[in-house]
Amino acid sequence: MTFRRAGAAAVLLAALAVTARTTCTVYNLVDEGLTQEEWLRPDLVEIFPGLVASGVREVLVVPVQFLADHLEVLYDLDVAAAQQARAAGLGYHRIAMPNSDPHFIRALADVARVTEASLLHSVS
Repeated sequence: MTFRRAGAAAVLLAALAVTARTTCTVYNLVDEGLTQEEWLRPDLVEIFPGLVASGVREVLVVPVQFLADHLEVLYDLDVAAAQQARAAGLGYHRIAMPNSDPHFIRALADVARVTEASLLHSVS
């Protein structure tokens, strides 16, 4: 999983043509909700002080594991993580989620059609 997310981050940075000194690191979230199981570490709050110490002043959170705004995005990231970043001295930013963007929905429909065709072909 980490490799795939790291690859996605590299594609994003290339698409943005990032020229400033950029540190791109893939971190996992810790589920602060009601589940019994903890997500992979480190939590964002654990990394913010180290980023500040290394000279980072702004963070852009790209939660590629989520496709829509929901509890983990709207509260855990937009409220809790943003407050933790500001408390550590960082500017905090998060990309917008695709939600129901028409391009995203068309891409999902394309994947569904290809998968359906593949499944139908493998059964016949």
